[in-house]
Amino acid sequence: MKLEDSFVIRLRFKLMIHESNGQAFEDLFTKIMVKKNKNFQPVKAYGRIGDMKNDGFDKTKGVYYQIFGPENINKKQTISDATQKLREDFQGLKKHWDSICPIQEFYFVVNDKYQG
Repeated sequence: MKLEDSFVIRLRFKLMIHESNGQAFEDLFTKIMVKKNKNFQPVKAYGRIGDMKNDGFDKTKGVYYQIFGPENINKKQTISDATQKLREDFQGLKKHWDSICPIQEFYFVVNDKYQG
């Protein structure tokens, strides 16, 4: 791959991250994980029960992912929301999924839009 091509691909990816909020960010993450890990299984929300605090997982390793894609991560309230969501989602994940496949690792993926 040429250096110019690599540069364009990186810029395009960065733009996709910046433009992805909520479900769009989760969909982008899922597309990447399905290509990266053949054992990754996305979890779709079903009616009132939702996804039971699991957006996707690798059953062979007990690795779980929960996605959070706010529009603006810099707002103080959004950071507070993310912290609360992290706690609630992990408790819900443990309640619903740990007996199916023991949790070995948990990743709370936040789209901070390269704000660090």
